[in-house]
Amino acid sequence: MFTDLIVAYPIVFYGAIALLAFAMVLLSIPSIIFTSLKYKLFDTNDLHRKNHNLSISRLGGLAIVASFTISTLLFSAMINFKEAN
Repeated sequence: MFTDLIVAYPIVFYGAIALLAFAMVLLSIPSIIFTSLKYKLFDTNDLHRKNHNLSISRLGGLAIVASFTISTLLFSAMINFKEAN
């Protein structure tokens, strides 16, 4: 049923991937912040070109890339791409 919906409306497929990736980022950011605090993995304001006042975590991009990759791989196993194209 979900596969038929994806074949008929591919925007639903891409929206589901984006929604799952967003939810995974939302759930993983607190643990990434905790890890940054524990191991002191912050970008400090030590150069004149940096404009932030507080220390910024260096691991934020990791959550975005990992969640998008995982959600895309999970959804790629659900659909037959020859049928969709």
